[in-house]
Amino acid sequence: MSRAVFLCGLWLVLASQILFLSEGRAEETSWRVISGQLPPFSYEDKGRPTGFMVDLICEAARRSGATLKIEYYPWARAVAMGEAGPETLIFPLARTPYREGRFSWILPLYAQRYVVLAPRATKLAADGGIPPHARIGVIRGTTLIKDIPALAGKRVLGGRDYLNLFRMLDENMIDVIVGPASIVQASMKQIDRAAGDYRIGATLGRFELWLAASRDLSAQQAAVLEEAVRAMQRDGTYERLLRRHELDDDARSDTQLRSGGGSRLSPRSPGLPPPSPSAVTASPE
Repeated sequence: MSRAVFLCGLWLVLASQILFLSEGRAEETSWRVISGQLPPFSYEDKGRPTGFMVDLICEAARRSGATLKIEYYPWARAVAMGEAGPETLIFPLARTPYREGRFSWILPLYAQRYVVLAPRATKLAADGGIPPHARIGVIRGTTLIKDIPALAGKRVLGGRDYLNLFRMLDENMIDVIVGPASIVQASMKQIDRAAGDYRIGATLGRFELWLAASRDLSAQQAAVLEEAVRAMQRDGTYERLLRRHELDDDARSDTQLRSGGGSRLSPRSPGLPPPSPSAVTASPE
């Protein structure tokens, strides 16, 4: 595991700026975030956390006068820790029926197609789907097996992260990878693979990627975060952040105007932002 402590907006705290919450009293905020190596949304580059959602939440912390700590784990462990808490944020978490009651859902940040990726020489099904008898690689901790009908009854093997899945593909341990299109493609770039070496097949499903939290996170904490992100939507920083991380419109259309829906948190609508200067101290563990 590696840990990065974000001191976003620390100067605001040192200046003793008072943050008034809905009850009218001041409270300093510190957020603990759990994530995995999931580019382009959240990952480490030379020991420094980066990505669309990292920049988003760091800016939210800066604007709120809060401190932020991000910890990276293998995704299966990250999901378990995010559910267990205490008072823990997690992203990017697909909102699926299986997970619905296990987390508090704060903000939808992106919606993503889940696709089939295979080596160019692999023959996919006629519709671009999974070929018969294929060994399918997915990231451990995902709920895809439960939530994508095309995987029902298939032989599915788990990898620690998407880089691990590409190694499994190289070593002929699996035949195809199933995952979010942006993450699969960004992982391919990380290992300097040419796009022409692979083919992207059919879309098997579409899920929203959320900022979620353990269910013990207070509504007050969530409201601070949500209000900061809504302001970012209004001032256009979300659009700039998408461009910075080369994310397309595949998915933002139905995520910008809604919030936690069925969760117990504040039902206000969010927005989304870009990177901001922050002091970062990273140390491996």
